[in-house]
Amino acid sequence: PYVIRYNSTKPSKFVSFPKYEYFIADQKYYMLAKKTGLKADTVEEGINSLIEKIQEMNKKLNIPSTFKEAGIDEIIIVTGHKKECFEYLRKKENVILIENKEYLIRNNHSSIHAAKDYIKNSYICSCDDYFPENPFEKYVAESYYCAMYSKGETQEWGVELDNNDKILSSKPGGYNQWYIIGHAFWDENFSRDFLKVLEKDYNKKEIYPKLWDEVYLDNTDCLSLKIRKYPDNFLFEFDTIDELRRFDSSYIDDTKSEIIKNISKKLSSAQRNITSFKIAKKDNKITGFYFKCENKNYLYTFDDGNIKDG
Repeated sequence: PYVIRYNSTKPSKFVSFPKYEYFIADQKYYMLAKKTGLKADTVEEGINSLIEKIQEMNKKLNIPSTFKEAGIDEIIIVTGHKKECFEYLRKKENVILIENKEYLIRNNHSSIHAAKDYIKNSYICSCDDYFPENPFEKYVAESYYCAMYSKGETQEWGVELDNNDKILSSKPGGYNQWYIIGHAFWDENFSRDFLKVLEKDYNKKEIYPKLWDEVYLDNTDCLSLKIRKYPDNFLFEFDTIDELRRFDSSYIDDTKSEIIKNISKKLSSAQRNITSFKIAKKDNKITGFYFKCENKNYLYTFDDGNIKDG
């Protein structure tokens, strides 16, 4: 229902709409309401009827409408880029927002450090994870890292395990093996030990580009994590728009990104032709991204919005 309410609201400023010349999302929801026999004398009434029906069905199926209803009492979100977009969650879900002021110069270990006062018996999740099913449990026996099995080659972080599924080592790439992906659960003991290690090394320059996973893997002699094995497609992780498009084809023609829309306009080429995204960095700071458009390489820079040959 939240997505329908958002998508059916006409944008306050002009944007381009793929495949049609003007905004028609509200009309589509209205027609859906009419075809399903809901009260829809006007477009607005049709949209409201559709939302109310979905909310009614969610209640019958015991689908929680909020994090609180799902049994999650405390949610901490560490923000950085576009931090203002998360402000509405303070009131809506009573979440705790923490700003990571180092997000431009450090990897995600700095988000752990920013939230250190809250971390104990915690799920650690990345913003690019998508869960088709709820992976969170009220009671968890021990710390773990989510893992799935690769039949054949994978570019994810393959793991070497002992007989009890404790992680001994990990590195990118592997073949016919378990790999770590998605969320992790840290119990109070692991949280305490990890934060001690992180605090000890935090001001060392070599830690700046490291993921929290790499900080952990550098210290498996004093930090212990097992994997929890999940089936294929239990979760998805989207590192690039290319990966998101393979999962959801609606992003092929409309990335929902103002930057990509502007690039499409400047290059006079459809968004579907803009592919192969890679991060651009300078002095360990993310400065933009490389991409291809109609088999030509380009570089987009955030500070000036320029497009250069890449």
